[in-house]
Amino acid sequence: QKSPVADATLASTSLTAGRSGTVNVRIRCPGGQGRCIGTVTLRTLRAVTVGKQSGKKATILTLAGGSFDVAGGREITVKLRLSAKARELLARDRVLRASATIVTQGDGGSMQRRMLVKLRR
Repeated sequence: QKSPVADATLASTSLTAGRSGTVNVRIRCPGGQGRCIGTVTLRTLRAVTVGKQSGKKATILTLAGGSFDVAGGREITVKLRLSAKARELLARDRVLRASATIVTQGDGGSMQRRMLVKLRR
C-alpha cells in the first residue's frame, strides 16, 4: 500500500528579496507526515515584458525555483535565487504579485499546491 503524499505549504505569503537577489521561502511540512520532498517555483501572475522586449510578446516569467526536503512537523527556509530578468522586473516594479507552486513527491505520486504571494525588494 502506497503512503499518501505529504502536503507542504508556505509558512508566509509575504516574501522579501535581498540585495543579492535571493529570496528566503519558509516551507512547512504538516505533523504526522514522514517527510515532504519536492520543489517550489515562483512565477509572475500575469504576462510581463522586461528590458528590451518592447516589441516582443509578454510572457509569464519564472522568477525563481528550488528544491526542499523537510521532516514532518517541521519548517525549513529554502534560499531561492531570482533570475536576472526577475531582478530587473522587481527593481522596476518594487512589488510583484506572484504564484508559488509547490510540488511534493511521494510513494503515492505527487501533489501540487499553488499559492499567491507578494514579493518585495
